[in-house]
Amino acid sequence: MLSNEQWEDQAAKISVVEEQMLIATIQTFEKDLDLAKSETRRVKKEPDQTEKTKGHLSSQILEKQKKTTTLESDSATLNQTLELIEQERISLSAKLIEKSTYYTKVAEEINTKLQEQQERITSYNLSSKVGQHDMVKNKAARVGGKLVSESNKVKELIKVTKCTGNISQNLGVRIKKPGRGA
Repeated sequence: MLSNEQWEDQAAKISVVEEQMLIATIQTFEKDLDLAKSETRRVKKEPDQTEKTKGHLSSQILEKQKKTTTLESDSATLNQTLELIEQERISLSAKLIEKSTYYTKVAEEINTKLQEQQERITSYNLSSKVGQHDMVKNKAARVGGKLVSESNKVKELIKVTKCTGNISQNLGVRIKKPGRGA
């Protein structure tokens, strides 16, 4: 059996071991408590952070919705403008074709009148007296010169009209209506 001293030594050893275990347990509990307090603070801050993030995202969404609305409005305006430009182009092309046709007809009439005048002058020259011949010839030359001048003006107008029509057609090739695949 053990003596009293041995019992005391044994009890002291057990007591030291138990004390060490209790200290380790207390330290572990203190660390767990600190960790729990830290986690509690973080969890309390999390909703605030979440609300801030949510608010920021909401404001970004609203901003993008406003931009989208503005872009849609601008797009609609541009489509209307393109449609009006296309209608104007078609209208101008029709007017240019109409004017070109008119000036071509006028040029043909002037050329016909000029030829008739020249034929009359030629036939009159053959049958008229020499003095009258010179007078008529001068008058015919003046009238013929005027007709040639008018004919040249009409031809120039026709060239300008056709050139403008070509430009209009070229513009028509470049302008695409919305929805036709640009």
